[in-house]
Amino acid sequence: MIRIAVLDDNNTHSQMVEQALIGGPHNWDEPIEVLSFESGVALLERIKTETFDCIILDRVVPDMSGDVILQWVRQYRKQYIPVIMLTSRKSGQELVELLNAGADEYMIKPFYPDELLVRVKRLIDRSKIAPQQASLQAHPTQAERGQVYTLHGAVFDDFNLTVDHASQLIKLTEREYNLAKLLFENVGINLSRELILQRIWNKDTKEAGRSLTTHIHLIRDKLELTVDNGWALRPVYGFGYRLDSFNNHTHT
Repeated sequence: MIRIAVLDDNNTHSQMVEQALIGGPHNWDEPIEVLSFESGVALLERIKTETFDCIILDRVVPDMSGDVILQWVRQYRKQYIPVIMLTSRKSGQELVELLNAGADEYMIKPFYPDELLVRVKRLIDRSKIAPQQASLQAHPTQAERGQVYTLHGAVFDDFNLTVDHASQLIKLTEREYNLAKLLFENVGINLSRELILQRIWNKDTKEAGRSLTTHIHLIRDKLELTVDNGWALRPVYGFGYRLDSFNNHTHT
């Protein structure tokens, strides 16, 4: 039996995907089961214990994004699983990022049902015909995983979402990591709340604004960005935030 997992917190969208896979004109050679999930956390728990032939992920899900699940699958699953990402954005840079992160395919909403079905079948057939090649893709090289580089004395690892700072290796969430990297890339520069919210949250709302305030406190605590340690992460009244360093670090 072919098993396909679908992540989308919008039930209507999930039904559209399921209908495209099961009710399409292209017949499957064996029975197919489509499992839909509204929660990224729930899907991840099933991925840890069950086998799927393909996973279709919406990027924007409240409790756990499709990006995070994709990263987990590529890092920890020994058996290669084809992954298709669904996105409403048409940015060329974003689509490149999806592929670099390990997605096999991406589709822009709204999608054509027949096209989704053809792509899913092609990926599943390819993974069965060439399992050895697919297995190699499940273990990316360091270059494929992402950059590891130094910003003002802190070592950022894009793949593992870690920061080696002040002789400590700190594991961050995806959003914490991206926010910390943005701040370290702009030490000594005032960053507006609007810019930060658009870069990290892709939106500027009251809810996102409250989340930004919380994340600033988390980053300050986790990375120990205090004056005693030679750092100051502080608000700029009526504008945004600024990270200052009182240490003599080399920015590479």
